[in-house]
Amino acid sequence: MNKQILFSDFDDLDFKFDAIFMNDVFEHLTFPKETLTFLTEKLKKDGFIFIDTPCEFWLYPLTKFLSPKIHKKLLKGTVDFDHQQIWTTKSFFKVASEASLQVIKYKRLSEYTQKASFYLDNMKINNKFLRLCGKLFYLLSPFLAKNKIMSVIKLQK
Repeated sequence: MNKQILFSDFDDLDFKFDAIFMNDVFEHLTFPKETLTFLTEKLKKDGFIFIDTPCEFWLYPLTKFLSPKIHKKLLKGTVDFDHQQIWTTKSFFKVASEASLQVIKYKRLSEYTQKASFYLDNMKINNKFLRLCGKLFYLLSPFLAKNKIMSVIKLQK
């Protein structure tokens, strides 16, 4: 039942999907609204799109306020040429709405796809104490940081 479809062939497909899963994809899109709009044309009437993507949490505005230098490091650790967006709840709902989609399920949770050292290295944090703090934060993140959006969106009625 599962068949790999090359993206170059996707536009020419004449059938529609019950579900489209965008697992750790949405943050990589240069044109997220246009992509969602395109994908809606590939959905069946009651079809849905599942998205999980990183999102902003309290640490971003706090570091922006306390230290622009640390905030810039945080952004370098999470947003780059591959990860083009860090979504807020407001921006996520807005882009879905602009693509004529309705958010029917939305949850924020804590999930990291890499080890703590990956993020600390990207932020160029070499101080041993700060690295220890970063690793401790990482371990406690299920209680401290809801950094991931999981959502189901459907065509607006």
